[in-house]
Amino acid sequence: MSTETSIWWPTATYYGIGPVLYAGAAAVGVSRMYNNRHWASDVMLGAAIGTFAGTKVVRYHRTHPGNRVDRWLLNASWSPADGGITLSVLPMR
Repeated sequence: MSTETSIWWPTATYYGIGPVLYAGAAAVGVSRMYNNRHWASDVMLGAAIGTFAGTKVVRYHRTHPGNRVDRWLLNASWSPADGGITLSVLPMR
């Protein structure tokens, strides 16, 4: 999210949005270590993988607008049906 917001609001990323997003992610990692669910190495590797994957997704979206994945996922819709929720993913034509 911080990469995407830096495109739209470059100054807000460094002074407002970025620190809040990374502080929230750090709080989740610290809470996982505090509750003995993960080790510090797990949290650090997860943060690295998440940052890498997020950066790659944003870059791919910027260099390939209107790609097949976007056409499918951006057309997805949720609707209540028979007491449950139905996901409909149909390709745009």
